[in-house]
Amino acid sequence: VNIDFNKGTISVGCPKCKRKIIKSTRNIKTGSKITCACGQSFSFTGDLAKAQASVDSLKRSLKNFGK
Repeated sequence: VNIDFNKGTISVGCPKCKRKIIKSTRNIKTGSKITCACGQSFSFTGDLAKAQASVDSLKRSLKNFGK
């Protein structure tokens, strides 16, 4: 799973065919069902809010690093 908060996208590899599926972070919540073109369905189990909070915290730390 790769999350790009700048673009607002999440890319997930299909567990069956390994195809990359790209979805908007606005449309994905914990437990969201994702269906690949090959027919494989799976649920997203991540927590985007927690990931965003971690990224924001890291950005604040880096901004204040040299001060």
